[in-house]
Amino acid sequence: MSKDFRRQHFWKHKKLGKTLKWRKPRGHKNAMRQRGRGRLPMPSTGYRTPAAKRHLHPTGLIETRIFNVDGLNGLDSKYIVRIASTVGRRKRRTIFKKARELGLRMVQSEPKAQPKVQPKVQPKAKPKVETKTKPKVEVKTKPKVEAKAKPKTQAKPKTATKVKVKTETKPKTKAKPVQKKVKTAAKKEGVKL
Repeated sequence: MSKDFRRQHFWKHKKLGKTLKWRKPRGHKNAMRQRGRGRLPMPSTGYRTPAAKRHLHPTGLIETRIFNVDGLNGLDSKYIVRIASTVGRRKRRTIFKKARELGLRMVQSEPKAQPKVQPKVQPKAKPKVETKTKPKVEVKTKPKVEAKAKPKTQAKPKTATKVKVKTETKPKTKAKPVQKKVKTAAKKEGVKL
């Protein structure tokens, strides 16, 4: 198709843009399907390319696919040659030479010559140049006294759960009558127990 047709609601949803194929709208009251005024165009037979230009290369020549040199026999200037992707470099070169002799046009460019692989040469070692260096001076240091190693204590594993801390509270049991008497007497005298 020469024209790119947009899907309905392509402006609403990003995925309906140019990436997805055309789908015909099939809704009962769809304005695009009914070809309403101001709606997007839909594909139809009127958009078809003319029969004379159909299946031709953009240059206007008939495109043929070639697998070997014998495929070039019988072709004239109306044809443009495309070499199949499965053909290797060596055979492509021979096809290009033959096509040049016959005056045929080619779709692909001529393959480049295979670069010669040169063995890697190790660079020559440079002669060492003696340089004057300062003499090394030894610095006397006190011998280090090793500290006594402390015994390692085992680390307590950390727990992820919260631990409830119990606080001391007074028991809810009733005090004995003897204790009550002592406490009341102490309060009167101002003594704290």
